[in-house]
Amino acid sequence: MIDSISPPAEFAGWLACLGFTLWIVNLGWKVIRLGRGCQTDSSHELLGRSVTELDRRVSNLEEWQKRLTEKLETDKLAIMGAGDDRAKRLHARINKLLAAHFLMAGQLGVVLDDRRLETKLREIENDPDL
Repeated sequence: MIDSISPPAEFAGWLACLGFTLWIVNLGWKVIRLGRGCQTDSSHELLGRSVTELDRRVSNLEEWQKRLTEKLETDKLAIMGAGDDRAKRLHARINKLLAAHFLMAGQLGVVLDDRRLETKLREIENDPDL
């Protein structure tokens, strides 16, 4: 069934005429542009300019990425160092508090009441070494 269907020859002829007409119009347009003094753009020159521009932009972005990576690394180290210092101070306060609690509990032989514990906590908070 498909073999028996053929495209009309008239349609093919019209398509050929349309293609030929477009080709002639394009050539005519180029002649008119050259006659006016407009030179056609050399695609190789434009391509060369765009490639050098892209190379320059890529090198700028690589430098920016390098600076950003270095800054992030220094910031990371500073943040980690601050966390370590804070942990050391916190543990030192906890150790002093436990030492004071056991010292007072051992001397009294009883569990500390809230007032004495609050007083000792204030002393530890005001300690300049921490």
